[in-house]
Amino acid sequence: MVNFFAPEFALNGTKTAARVVDDINANPEKYQNVKYIIENMQSGELAKGIEESLKDKGIDAERVIFTNFPGSVEGADTMAEVLNHNKQIVL
Repeated sequence: MVNFFAPEFALNGTKTAARVVDDINANPEKYQNVKYIIENMQSGELAKGIEESLKDKGIDAERVIFTNFPGSVEGADTMAEVLNHNKQIVL
C-alpha cells in the first residue's frame, strides 16, 4: 500500500482523491509499482481521477471495485462470498 483516499468529510479532508493526485504529481516515483487502485462500490467513483493520474504518468494501475455488502453483486450473498468475490478481482 502506497497511499489511501477517503471522502472529504473524513480526516479533515486531508486524504481526498484530489490530495492523492497531488501526491502522485509531486512524487511519481513513489507510485511506480502500484498495480491496483481499490475502491469501494458504495463510495461512487472517488478513485477514477487517481487511476487517470497514474496512467498519465505511465503507470498501468488497474482500478478495481470491491463491495462490502452481501447481495450487492451476483453470487456474493454471504460475507464469505463477498470476501471471495473481492479476492478474485485481484487474482
